[in-house]
Amino acid sequence: MLFHVKRRWWTALLTANLLVLATLPVGFRGPCGRLALLPLLGGLALLLLLTRAIHRQLLARDGPAHAARLTALGQLYASHTAADRWAVALLAAAEELFFRGLLQLSLQRLTGSPRLAVAVTALLFAGLHDQPDRRLRPLLLPVFVEGVLLGGLYVVTRSLPVVMLVHAVHDLWLCAALVAGARGERSWEQLAGVRGGATLP
Repeated sequence: MLFHVKRRWWTALLTANLLVLATLPVGFRGPCGRLALLPLLGGLALLLLLTRAIHRQLLARDGPAHAARLTALGQLYASHTAADRWAVALLAAAEELFFRGLLQLSLQRLTGSPRLAVAVTALLFAGLHDQPDRRLRPLLLPVFVEGVLLGGLYVVTRSLPVVMLVHAVHDLWLCAALVAGARGERSWEQLAGVRGGATLP
């Protein structure tokens, strides 16, 4: 659902996002400069490792069925223009402003529980990334994990720019990996880090 909104309205969303960034300092406390490098690189590395680990487990459990899901999603991304793919990364910032900067922060203030706020926000984050194709529903698991990690990173750093960058770089990597897999440039096992990268029968 979110992808279709981003694809149609990406210029308006990006403009609005930049205006918000320029006028609202709320939520931008936290590490700056060199201090931001450690949570930025650490968060990104952890997110990439977790994404690969989840898909590795899903490939081991579901075999060709999960490979077919990844192929379907990769074909969806491959059918879009380069501008559409870049919009996915650019608008990760807009998602973070809403999910972490507004929703999670509000829930945390309301409940007094950072863990509950992270969990609820991650569930909504995953739900809004649902695709009409029911075969793709298991792919919401890594999206939920991404939401938990991004939410936890925001709790620890209190820095939206760090979370925005981690989200944007992860989405760019994921989009490139899905397109490469769908085009047969690399096997899903290689992309998921399966030892030997053998293709499923």
